[in-house]
Amino acid sequence: MSEEQSSTSASGQNTDYHAEISGGASCAWGHVEASAGVSGGTNSSREEFGKSVSSATSKHAAKASNNRNVEIKNATESRTEMEKQSEVVREIENINIGRTLNFVFRQMNQEYITLLHLVDVRLGYTDGIDPVREVPLYEMDNLLKDVIAEPEGSVDAVGKAILAELKLITDFKGLRHGEFVVPADENNPPIARFRINKDFTSEYKDPATATKRKVPGIIVSAKSMVMRTSDVVVEAAIGESPALDSYAEGLQNEEVRSKRLTNDRAELENEKLRLESERNRLLLNLVGEKDTSLLKLYTQALAAAPVDSAPKRVISIWEPANGVRLKEAE
Repeated sequence: MSEEQSSTSASGQNTDYHAEISGGASCAWGHVEASAGVSGGTNSSREEFGKSVSSATSKHAAKASNNRNVEIKNATESRTEMEKQSEVVREIENINIGRTLNFVFRQMNQEYITLLHLVDVRLGYTDGIDPVREVPLYEMDNLLKDVIAEPEGSVDAVGKAILAELKLITDFKGLRHGEFVVPADENNPPIARFRINKDFTSEYKDPATATKRKVPGIIVSAKSMVMRTSDVVVEAAIGESPALDSYAEGLQNEEVRSKRLTNDRAELENEKLRLESERNRLLLNLVGEKDTSLLKLYTQALAAAPVDSAPKRVISIWEPANGVRLKEAE
């Protein structure tokens, strides 16, 4: 709602005095007539202006009333969250009686080697108005002749100074390489033509891994950055210090010796079974070949063999036509 009131008033007053003299008096020296008067007036004016916007309040109230509608709703909301989590637990048993079992976890890293190497040289000149004029090194004499004024010999002096600066370039180890800039033509004067040796290379050797990398030009800077990865390598290591005294260590050694004797006894039994199997195979071969003389020798060998090494029972397997048979023996 806005309301404005303005009021303007003005007033004025004027007064006039006048005198008139005319000839009309009768006297010795003449006739004079005089008259005088006063006139005046007053005026005033008043102007009033008023504006009142009283309807704004009623409009605002009506708009606010319309926006305050009441609405009743019956709503039901349900939310269900499901979460699944799996966990793997591994139980590791230390089978070492007197030593600790250690596990070493190593995170894999990646090494990045960044080499900044100078491979070419170009010369540029500008006077601040024209664009930069850029030429390769072997056109240095033409550029210097165009942009350097006399006296005579200034071109050669500037060229020699530029070449001297190029030969002072050092690598990341602080070493100079004079063979990086070579004459373009050996028959020309030294200042005439020079170029960059494109066959020049530098070698970088990583001090940590002894990895070598060869790049063209001069290595100005070399940086090595190591970044971690998400891979892990696990290794098992047995502790070096034993945790048993002399008595417990002796018991452990005796237990080991007892198991070794048991294994040796089992190997001997296996060897006896192998020899018995070979004897039986030999007997079957003799019977299959029907060699009576060899069968007799075999029977005599069984009779002379020790009791513990001879077979427990030899049965009659083959009876020849002449009545000779291998007797059954214990």
